[in-house]
Amino acid sequence: MSLKQCCATGSLHTGTPTGRRTKVHGLDCYVADAPSGSPKGIVVIIPDAFGIELLNNQVLADTYAKEGNFQVLLPDFMDGSPVPAEALISLSAMSKTGLWNQLYKVGHAVYILRHMVPFLYFCREAVCKPRIRAFMHAVRENEAANLPVGVAGFCWGGGHVTKLCWDDEKTKDGKQLVDCGFIAHPSFLTYPGDIEKVVLPLSCAAAEHDQQMSAANAKSTEEVLVAKTAKTKDQGVEHEFVMYPGAHHGFAVRADEEDKEEAARGKEAEAQAVAWFSKCTLPIDDPGAELSSAHNGGPLNAQSSDHAESSRHRGRDSISSDLCKTPETLHGMSQFEVGVQDLLDFLKNNALFKSVKSFLLSIERQYTSDRARERYYRWNQPSHSGIDATLWRRLLSKIDLCTISIVAPPINLAYLTSCHVNTSGDWAFTDMDYHVLQLSRPDISSRMTMGASQPTPEAASLFGLRPWTHISLNEGSFLRAYGSYEFFERGPPSLTTSVARSLSGAGSSPLLSNDTYLSWPILSRLKSFTYTAMFPFANHAQFMSMFKQIKEITLQFAPDVSTGILSDKARVGKAELADCWQELYTAYSELVKVVRTTEIPSPYEVNETQWGTAKPDLAIKKITVRDFAIKAIREDLEEIFAPLCAPIWAQDATGVFTRELLDGVRPV
Repeated sequence: MSLKQCCATGSLHTGTPTGRRTKVHGLDCYVADAPSGSPKGIVVIIPDAFGIELLNNQVLADTYAKEGNFQVLLPDFMDGSPVPAEALISLSAMSKTGLWNQLYKVGHAVYILRHMVPFLYFCREAVCKPRIRAFMHAVRENEAANLPVGVAGFCWGGGHVTKLCWDDEKTKDGKQLVDCGFIAHPSFLTYPGDIEKVVLPLSCAAAEHDQQMSAANAKSTEEVLVAKTAKTKDQGVEHEFVMYPGAHHGFAVRADEEDKEEAARGKEAEAQAVAWFSKCTLPIDDPGAELSSAHNGGPLNAQSSDHAESSRHRGRDSISSDLCKTPETLHGMSQFEVGVQDLLDFLKNNALFKSVKSFLLSIERQYTSDRARERYYRWNQPSHSGIDATLWRRLLSKIDLCTISIVAPPINLAYLTSCHVNTSGDWAFTDMDYHVLQLSRPDISSRMTMGASQPTPEAASLFGLRPWTHISLNEGSFLRAYGSYEFFERGPPSLTTSVARSLSGAGSSPLLSNDTYLSWPILSRLKSFTYTAMFPFANHAQFMSMFKQIKEITLQFAPDVSTGILSDKARVGKAELADCWQELYTAYSELVKVVRTTEIPSPYEVNETQWGTAKPDLAIKKITVRDFAIKAIREDLEEIFAPLCAPIWAQDATGVFTRELLDGVRPV
């Protein structure tokens, strides 16, 4: 195996390293410190053949430290024998054509061989493996004595990281040397044997074009890791394999910054590594460890009736505008608790508890591309119930809120409400980054007992902590999903099923641990529901099961024409607008079938029995369809809603239908 095969691609990056050089356990080391000063874990980088001196590797260490709040160590495992960064220029020149380039190739080849031979000799496994293992022993016994440790390996380093994940060597106290590993375009591996020996959690970022990991080797690696995950997931050991289409060997470290697509793939690999370490290398005493990267980036905002301006929480320097301090990156529910406590302290110090009636929580998305989005969802599927209880109990024990609003990715909404969302087909909904949930109730003192030592089962969910009477849910756009094959079979990541199951007469609870342990509904006082989305599928926009309890429903399935969204090719994508409109009409037609009270008789058979009767089992009294505001479809909607006619229903205004009679009497 030649170095040219291993490191024949790549470019030098720009940037200024912000870390420091020092000696760590006898080795020269580049150290990138955690920005908070309190790292949540240690990450050791075993680099490519260019080693510690390559600017790319140093900047990558800085990125891991900043984005993940890790202390990152980049040691000189090659003991001063790496391939110089200038060799990248020669390696690149070797692939060029033309007369002059051919003449210069001899010189480049000599330069490469001059450094390749010493590297292959002085950095062979027999020499470097003991050095790496000794360093990891020292890290585990010192820096990582009370912290988890992850290892990241690239090219040459990928082979060493893979073998560290065999867990074939322990410390003198019986501890494993590392907790998890991340590899990108690894070299010097035997397939599938070396992968089959992996025991500890391992994430792999593979390049489509890679001589070191051929397509066949990549496939076998994925198959082995998937099979291992299926066997050990219940024990908390998972593995991951991500293929980057179009990527070449070295892309995770040496991507060409001037090539936007290649640079984007490099950034995605960075995000993959940070998220993987955030998932696997959490402080062992963190009560919110399961949520590692589920609650990243969200300011806590409060609004009061007297101070209606919401505030971003950047710190304590300006208390008049910043209500509480919340870290830029939130890791685990315990971080939310800190933010909430800061908010409560501020309100207490300024005697504002009685002034605050509404609360807004916003969570920023944690992915920058479709592929990263898919990985983020897969990693953060909810698995615990009641995880939001501490946050909401602490808040509501002091503030009698009438409205709580949450703007967040669907997966975060699931965590914060202890509900389940289906992410099996979420890859098709790549323009559904945020959902907006609002819970509200009248401004009266809550009858719920908060802070009890033995809370009711409902207290494990935000839904049960107050007698909410109205829920509003905006699920954004379904447009891009229409471009997928058999789009109607794709289920969006949505809370609607959980809401419906939380009503009176519903079967199971939406809580995640056990659907049977609730003995009564947790939204028994809900009276109205508002749903907004852009062309939801007809089989999704089915809210009729709620009609036995709620009295009012407000719906909007199409965008406001003034937005111009449907004229934007980038937003519409591959969707056929005819399909979109058909789904809208079908959804409303199905709704009407459930609530209509009159069947138009045949002209040849007219008798009183053919006129339908009121449906006393339904509590619904008012239906508001905001899509009637769109003139272009108003006539079609009027035809669909025509069965809602006298004597039971009446159209009070455009798109507003009220139930006039209920079991023969006018409802109150």
